[in-house]
Amino acid sequence: MNRQSLTFPSEFLWGTATSAHQVEGNNLHSDWWAYEQVPGHIQRGDKSGLACDHWRRFAADFDLCRAMRNNAVRLSFEWARIEPREGQIDDTAVRHYHEVLDALAQRNLTPFVTVHHFTLPLWFAHRGGFAVKDNLRHFERYCGLLAGEFGSRVRFWNTINEPSIYAMMSYLFGYFAPGEKSPRLFRLVMQNILAAHAVAYHALKRAHPENQIGLVKNIPYYTPFNPRHPLDKLAAAQHDWLYNAFVIEGIRTGRRHLPLGDGKVLPGLAGSVDFWGLNYYNQSRCKWYWPLATINAGERHRMTQTAWAPYPPGLKQNLLRLASFGLPLYVTENGLATDDDPWRCAYLIEHLRQVHEAIAAGADVRGYFYWSLLDNFEWEDGWFPKFGLIGCDPQTRERRPKPSAELYGQIAAANALQAEWFEEYPWDMETMDLARRRTIAPAG
Repeated sequence: MNRQSLTFPSEFLWGTATSAHQVEGNNLHSDWWAYEQVPGHIQRGDKSGLACDHWRRFAADFDLCRAMRNNAVRLSFEWARIEPREGQIDDTAVRHYHEVLDALAQRNLTPFVTVHHFTLPLWFAHRGGFAVKDNLRHFERYCGLLAGEFGSRVRFWNTINEPSIYAMMSYLFGYFAPGEKSPRLFRLVMQNILAAHAVAYHALKRAHPENQIGLVKNIPYYTPFNPRHPLDKLAAAQHDWLYNAFVIEGIRTGRRHLPLGDGKVLPGLAGSVDFWGLNYYNQSRCKWYWPLATINAGERHRMTQTAWAPYPPGLKQNLLRLASFGLPLYVTENGLATDDDPWRCAYLIEHLRQVHEAIAAGADVRGYFYWSLLDNFEWEDGWFPKFGLIGCDPQTRERRPKPSAELYGQIAAANALQAEWFEEYPWDMETMDLARRRTIAPAG
């Protein structure tokens, strides 16, 4: 098939994403630090520990971003560092994040800052975290502090990273801190996390109305295992409504929809995004088994180290779904957990082709952030999944740019997908035969 080069909009943002706990190291006052110390919580007994030592090496890591011709970085500020004890602000941590912003500005990297990326200060967790509605006042106060301290320096804010994932993994399946397995708490947290987003949005917006505040939603692409079977179609629709639509339609209507919500309108929720951040990784094929609907039933595609099934067309479909809001869109995470870097190169090319198709179809997509900059601590899976464009040895913290980092740099420099790359990195979802893939020499 003959393909043409695909050019992206002139001010398109190219970046990578990280989160503080996964890369900074020694996040001693967080609920996740405490959670990792309990045997059995993390695969192989892994701990974040020093993580990637990004707390000290952030400037060198941002140099790696510039080497990839990036013009943006997505990162998070760690609440447990800024307010390690209730009401006590750590001035050293505040100065540190100013230094981080200085380093980004010196390299012409636009920051996208996430307020909550799965972790909580231990004192807040001990109060019940987001399972207690009254705790939202503490979160609102913290967001006001961020707005006052950093609002003049950060234009783009993400309030909550993946609210559905956070509630489900923390309170239903028990894989994230605090490790609860309670449908009641899950439902409660799903309701309160929407409220947390709303209070964060308005706290950040009040201080700096010119800033852009968004929500980051992970949207798996749910499809029926058998497209002709009505119960499989029902299973896919059920998962999509509970996991995706509860948040998306909540923002559209302001209502916490049944059955997870109480059906009531939440003041300040409707329209509380200036842009959408989309995290997209996988297709989930749903099959109905009474009394439960299951996902990932009978996957036939090649699976990642996290047992996900990549499905590039789902990225385009999800972007078009969010485009119905008429707002700017950013792909805030998209990445592949694998040691097979040629597969990652093919993944990049094909997913970015889907982004380009979404733009051509009318979606106002303004940026793409690959997950992740570095191989890092991946929550309950520990250090095993390798998402990074840059390898990071968990023992020595040595950085090693992978061939995919060079490819991503070429894409960003051209602001385009070159026609020849489609043949050099063909995407075959069924077998992913990599025999014909060439290897890119690392930069430098």
